[in-house]
Amino acid sequence: MDAGGFVNARPAKNAPLVIGPNTPRPNPAVKPVNPRDPVAVKPKPKTPLVQEPLVINGKKPTIVDPKVDPVALMKKLSKDPKRMWNQAIDWTVTDPSLIVAVADFLMDFDEYGHAAEVLKGNLRKGLSTDEWAHEALTVALQMSKADPVEVERAALSAMDLDPKSAKAYLKGAKAEAELKHNDLAVRFCQKAAEFGPDQPGPYANALAYAVDAQNVTPDTVAWAAVNLLHRDWPTTDGVDYHARTRALLPKFVSKYQAAGIEADSVRKALLEQTQRDLVIELLWQGPADLDLVVAEPVGSTCSATDKRTTAGGVLQADILDLKDDPNGNEGGRSEIYTAASAFSGVYKVKVKAALGRPIGNSATLKVTKFKGTPRESFDLISVDLAHQQPVEIKLDGGSRTE
Repeated sequence: MDAGGFVNARPAKNAPLVIGPNTPRPNPAVKPVNPRDPVAVKPKPKTPLVQEPLVINGKKPTIVDPKVDPVALMKKLSKDPKRMWNQAIDWTVTDPSLIVAVADFLMDFDEYGHAAEVLKGNLRKGLSTDEWAHEALTVALQMSKADPVEVERAALSAMDLDPKSAKAYLKGAKAEAELKHNDLAVRFCQKAAEFGPDQPGPYANALAYAVDAQNVTPDTVAWAAVNLLHRDWPTTDGVDYHARTRALLPKFVSKYQAAGIEADSVRKALLEQTQRDLVIELLWQGPADLDLVVAEPVGSTCSATDKRTTAGGVLQADILDLKDDPNGNEGGRSEIYTAASAFSGVYKVKVKAALGRPIGNSATLKVTKFKGTPRESFDLISVDLAHQQPVEIKLDGGSRTE
């Protein structure tokens, strides 16, 4: 060790190991590197991750698979749009979401003809045969002014896809009406009613298409009108089905009279429009919100969360009479349950306080049976909200049977 107390940087061969102050302890796990070791001086080159391609006969090989090489693919594509999109989809596309994106992009730029071919290619390959694909194809064909026969075939394909869907038959009816096939459109509406009897759409559309139909009978018109007028429908869709029906029926009567066709069934439908088997009105005064709940004999329940039941019950909720009385009190409030064609049996009625407290903490049930008929009767039942029990209302001779 030199005078500075440091380890000699160049120890003699076989010289003893000398440790001075602040000298780190040697790590036995680390092998010292000999500067004369050829591996340390010139490390062995590693094999590169990407190797140069082979050269055969002086040429580099190229990929010619059209599924991989876009240049080769473009050269093979037809210039005819009716073949081009079908080829491109058949060769490369496996993800249905790509079809959605391309069709949407093309429609945004009014390229409806190209969009139609994209959707056709999708259906041919079977990437997505869901309802949306048929609907989109129908729209694209209509916008591109395609052959009406082709538009009709696309519109009706949804019925083949789901032969028990009321919605599919209604779309088919619309397509036929646009092609001026109104008689067929009405028949499709009748078919839709078989699978959606508690929906207003089949009946309302049947009446609308029947106006310009050639061979729709008065009985068919009466069928649609009775189903609309003898039921109460929620107005959440903004359509007053009763008002529309009442406006159309006189026109049908005049049409059939001019053609010399008896239309008694249509007149009868118009006269009997107000008949209801059961009407239950919940009435109260004051700044409160009460909810009417009706348990029907067949096990269904009509309430604020289920305003139309399969048993024919319909609830019109939160009706406010804006006419204040002379003393300055707020107008009356009500909720109304109706069953135009009701089941016989016991209806269990409950009143729930959703918000606030009505005057006197009480309400009244007005129960009308067989409204609009010679059998009409009504009762007033007081409900004490502090100690209320379900009110049982028995109906004998309802229009419907289990």
